[in-house]
Amino acid sequence: MSSFRLATLATLAALLAGCGMHHPMRTGGSLQTGPAGEVTAVAHLRTPEGRPGGTVRMTETSQGVLVVAQVEGLGSPGPRGFHIHTAGNCRPSTDASGRMVPFGAAEGHFDPGESGRHGPPAQPPTQSHAGDMPNLPVQADGRGSLSILNPNITLGPGPRSAMGRSVVVHDKPDDLRSQPAGDSGARVLCGVIVPA
Repeated sequence: MSSFRLATLATLAALLAGCGMHHPMRTGGSLQTGPAGEVTAVAHLRTPEGRPGGTVRMTETSQGVLVVAQVEGLGSPGPRGFHIHTAGNCRPSTDASGRMVPFGAAEGHFDPGESGRHGPPAQPPTQSHAGDMPNLPVQADGRGSLSILNPNITLGPGPRSAMGRSVVVHDKPDDLRSQPAGDSGARVLCGVIVPA
């Protein structure tokens, strides 16, 4: 195992060890928590054709939500735009010009701070979308992975909750500045965030 992967795993373990108290999500009367009592969620990613494309797992910590993405089948290597979108809906939809957009029903980036601006990840929620995350690196075999702690979202009830929203992977890198979505191209993977 590479030293980078070991360091990442050690960091994740330290974050989870210091989780503290959390707000559990209630669904159907039962608590949706992990073995240590933390709130957890998952998004099973699919291509526009419905093929599996990986998973995004989320764990709420005292510092924010730990997001761990594993994707596959993306063809060419390179960084890809990776965002939480407002609606928990991965159906196609038409844009303002009437053109059909894969996963268009996911709507725009999740913006509970009403910033109205796309930007680098982990900015204060009044300065950029809470759903803006770093580019997801994809290797030559079409697989990619990313771990990030997003301090601007939660999994429990409330306006900052990502639960029930969607995760979208794009076909180009996010330039972290172009409005409204970082010029990251077509939506190639989508999954709805549900209790794990």
